[in-house]
Amino acid sequence: MVKFIQLLKNPFVPAALVLSAVFYSGLVKPSENKKFRSLIPENRISFLRAKITSNPSPCFSRKFYQFSAEPYVTGSSEKFISSADGTVKILIDRKEAEALYPGKLFSYSSGKGLLLEKGLKVRLEGKFTNENSFFMAEQISEEKADSSFSGRINRMRGNCRLIFKRLMYSWGKAGALVLSLISGSREYLEEGIEEDFKNAGLSHVLALSGMHLSFFALLSGTAGITILGKKASFYFKLSGIIFFVWFAGLSPSLYRALLCSLLSLFLGKICSSPPDFTEILCASFVIHSATKPEDLFSPAFMLSYSALLGIMIFGDAAGKKLSVFLPQKAASALGSSFGAQTASSGITARLFGSVTPAGVLSGTVISPLISFFLFLSTAATVLCLIFPSLSGLSGSVLNILYSVIVVIVRIFALVPSVHFP
Repeated sequence: MVKFIQLLKNPFVPAALVLSAVFYSGLVKPSENKKFRSLIPENRISFLRAKITSNPSPCFSRKFYQFSAEPYVTGSSEKFISSADGTVKILIDRKEAEALYPGKLFSYSSGKGLLLEKGLKVRLEGKFTNENSFFMAEQISEEKADSSFSGRINRMRGNCRLIFKRLMYSWGKAGALVLSLISGSREYLEEGIEEDFKNAGLSHVLALSGMHLSFFALLSGTAGITILGKKASFYFKLSGIIFFVWFAGLSPSLYRALLCSLLSLFLGKICSSPPDFTEILCASFVIHSATKPEDLFSPAFMLSYSALLGIMIFGDAAGKKLSVFLPQKAASALGSSFGAQTASSGITARLFGSVTPAGVLSGTVISPLISFFLFLSTAATVLCLIFPSLSGLSGSVLNILYSVIVVIVRIFALVPSVHFP
């Protein structure tokens, strides 16, 4: 209680409490500032000129890929043209999306195909569907090359992700998991593995989140200390955080992780004592709500914040109780997992109709293995870019560890979930 009263002295804490009460009680709905608007009615629009705002992902039993785009010009078959803004969900056929992807059914060995990555501009010809306001793209072509600085950066990012995807494909199943963990692309995961992670209470492991960002911040910070000394750690950490977010793309959970990491990093630099993470989380919630209100009701947003809040409220207390029976590190890890699962279970039950009790233990066991897997894969990626001949050996080593992870995940997936009507 004393700590709670002290926290209320920070203006971000009561602000976060008020905002969450106002939005989640239904008193106020966040503005739909991304709603699509055009002077031409949707049923008459035949083409869009748009900027891609999310990376393509498989949908509808992998028959199509979907991504979000921000149109800036719309047109109709009657030769009407209008400016536009907002966001539209785009559906494209597999053969368009997979043209440059290695090993896919519609891949072109000649390198033909269109690079579809976040930030790039395209022209889409097709029509809006009646359901869910998807724009079904029948033809897609590249807009005139964007020669601006941001346009060049976005194209470089897309090419880097494609090169990385090709390297990961050469590593087989292990590479598919690395690709999911680092870039958020899940199209190469073996069939059923996402469901196994979900049933084991480990969906957050495959989602881009604070765990992945913290790993790269730690890795880059350690590299900075090793190369240039302790003073360089801050700048290396900052560079690692920015690079990872730029490369992976800004999902709601990763944006939360970015805000928390930047606040922790800068406040730790300018404050004499380390800031309380609960205050940082509340500040992140307020900033996130103000800058991206469309994220407020996304599952990733709600689960990410609730899980971290649970660790702050219940994790430490549970860890202290468990330390009587377990080693300190194991007790702390299990307590954190218990806190995260406890705080997020209500949201999980509401959204998905079930709760996975195995998640408390599975997260404690799998998280260190995933961190080690990420470390090995990062080191292997750097080595293979310098010495391509090491790709086969690296893939073999990573696939052994991948097999161990999958076996453990599938064991935890056998534990029944608790379902709610």
